[in-house]
Amino acid sequence: MDVVGSTNGDVGTGGKLPDWVLAPIPGAKKRTVRRHAAPYGVIEKVKLWPSKTGLLHGVRSVKLRGGFVELQTHCGHDIRMRNSRNSRVARHLRNKIYDEPCPRCRIPSWKLEKFESTSFV
Repeated sequence: MDVVGSTNGDVGTGGKLPDWVLAPIPGAKKRTVRRHAAPYGVIEKVKLWPSKTGLLHGVRSVKLRGGFVELQTHCGHDIRMRNSRNSRVARHLRNKIYDEPCPRCRIPSWKLEKFESTSFV
C-alpha cells in the first residue's frame, strides 16, 4: 500500500482517482470584468480606450484625479474625461464598440483577441 510509488492513480486503499483529476488542464481562463464598473477600473485593467471616431487606442497611463480620469495613449493623445458609469466610453467598452484599432498605437493582435474574449458580467 505504497501511495508514493503508485503510478496507476490508486490512492491508499486501492480506490481510483476521479476522472477530473487526471483530465488535461483547459486553456486560459476568460477574463471577466464587472459590467457596471467605473471606466477608470475598466480602462486600467484592459489598457484600451475607444475614441469618438471609432478608433481603439492603446493606453499608456491612467490616473484618477477627483471625479475625472486622465489618460495618455500610445499615439500621444492626452485625454481627460469624467469617471461616470453611464458615459459613452463605459458603454463602448462594455459593448466592445469600435471600428478599427489605431494604426499609430500599434495594438498587438493578442491584445485585441483578449479584449474580444473579455466578458462583462
